[in-house]
Amino acid sequence: MRAHAALMLLTWTAASALATDRLVPGQYATIQSAIDASVDGDAVVVSAGTYNENLDLLGKLITVRSVSGAASTIVDGGAAGSVVRVVSSETPAGTLVEGFTFRNGNAAQGGGMYVGPSAGLTVRACVFTQNFASSQGGGAHFQQVAFDVLVEGCTFDDNEAPAGAGCTIVSSFATVRGCNFTANRANAAGGGVGAGMLITASSRVGVEDCVFDGNVFQSSFGNGGRGGGLAVDQAYPTIVGCEFRNHNAFKGGGVGGEGGGVWISTAPGQPPRAYVLRDCVFEDNVAGTQGGGLAALRSESTISGCRFVNNRTSDTTGGGGGGAYIFADSAIVTGCEFIDNSGAYGGGLSMGGPATLTLANSLFAGNSAVAPFGEGGAVRLHFTSTTIVNTTLVGNTTVNGADGAISGSFPGGVANAYNVVAWGNAPAHFATQFGNTLNVSHSIVQGGYAGTANTSADPLFVDPDGPDDDAGTYADNDYRLAPGSPGIDSGDSTRVPTDSRDADGDNDFTERLSQDAAGGARFVDDPGAADTGVPDSSGLHVDRGAFEFQVDACPPDLTGEGDVNTNDFFLFLSLYQAMDPRSDFSPGGGINTNDFFGFLSAYQAGC
Repeated sequence: MRAHAALMLLTWTAASALATDRLVPGQYATIQSAIDASVDGDAVVVSAGTYNENLDLLGKLITVRSVSGAASTIVDGGAAGSVVRVVSSETPAGTLVEGFTFRNGNAAQGGGMYVGPSAGLTVRACVFTQNFASSQGGGAHFQQVAFDVLVEGCTFDDNEAPAGAGCTIVSSFATVRGCNFTANRANAAGGGVGAGMLITASSRVGVEDCVFDGNVFQSSFGNGGRGGGLAVDQAYPTIVGCEFRNHNAFKGGGVGGEGGGVWISTAPGQPPRAYVLRDCVFEDNVAGTQGGGLAALRSESTISGCRFVNNRTSDTTGGGGGGAYIFADSAIVTGCEFIDNSGAYGGGLSMGGPATLTLANSLFAGNSAVAPFGEGGAVRLHFTSTTIVNTTLVGNTTVNGADGAISGSFPGGVANAYNVVAWGNAPAHFATQFGNTLNVSHSIVQGGYAGTANTSADPLFVDPDGPDDDAGTYADNDYRLAPGSPGIDSGDSTRVPTDSRDADGDNDFTERLSQDAAGGARFVDDPGAADTGVPDSSGLHVDRGAFEFQVDACPPDLTGEGDVNTNDFFLFLSLYQAMDPRSDFSPGGGINTNDFFGFLSAYQAGC
């Protein structure tokens, strides 16, 4: 197949020397008549206007592009089939369609565009709107595409289908980059799958820098929807830099449904598929039963650098994982933030499955489990052996439950927590039930907790009540460690796991997890702090909690203006009088005259 593709690319290169621009409507009255007249290497160039026709690229290696862009160049399919079809097996990846609005298509699959089998192309800067499919892919459908397809800078808006209302990719190789999926509707009686987009049948797809916002399920009965923004069914996606906002995955009455933002699943009895979620945002999504932001079932999960904010499950008695629900064969969650999420149990995250799971370098703040006797305001662990490392848990709660931060709730489950900061959780920080075991060491736990090298000392967060001076508005609070924090250089470095999944995407599978919750470096030595933790084999020390203290390259520049001036001097005086940790300019912790003279020395030296 690749040799065949290479041969066709060479053919296109030779033909391009003789390429002809075929102008519509200047030379050809319709777009299709220009396509009919074209040969490989030609370009069909379309002026602004509305064209009432249905297009077929006829297996030709050509460019079809507009002069003025999608807003003023519209192809209307008249509800008479797909607006554009690319179906010939001879169509290679050099074919380009650019700058059109495709609307009013109506087909079984791919109302706006149907691509396949074996065809391939680039679709750029197009809009798919008001299209309908009775089966899959209201906006576009890609079926068994062996060549790499690129869909770039496109908008899928106000399309409808039972599955993949915006777009469906089936048994294909594709990259979807910089696209918007908005207000698409999955209309299946059973709830629908993937209101924004559906990836299925072993497809390998990269979804990069896309926005999914306000896609909906229309069913008022059945089992509820799955994947309000994106659904992945037995496929291998890599999802990077995407946003999933304002989705609902439930049926009438607010129950049923999984994965308000994203739903990922492998069928029972099938080998688990691997997926990657990196640097994504899940905000204001709702699911009926599981995973307000994300539901991932029976898959190999790698989730890093993601932010889950104000997601919830609407079932307040049995809905799990307000931020995310993961029932996996194996999973690693690192560098993530879970803020203001709620669910019946596992307000921030519910993790389960017969495997060892890793949670690292993450922040849980203001999450809640709301069911009567709900478990895990921040994290609920169910049927798992779990390692929790360098994680901060603040202000998480349960309603009439057993704990506020972490709960283990299945016989035989074991959780080991290292380098954790637990503060302000209610009614307690940790709990186990039904024979679960939870070991905590080298951690800061308000009120104390049994275990090696644990302390109840104030962690000294930079700004725990944020710019609005309200500790209860968690999204703007700063839980980094301030100078003098007992968490600095005091963790157990030997417990930091290896990045065997390359969660940070730097192609280094042998390093240890090297980034904190803010993307900063781990193992940063603070020369002003005593090294009281357990070093690794290289003598490096890690901090406690989700954030590593980053040594300031210019400590006396307190204002952050880029130089040292009288503004820094007067700010220091104010901080010093208030005994603020930022005025700590001497070893040993605490604020005293040594810090005053330490600042004067640094101030005179400048930067």
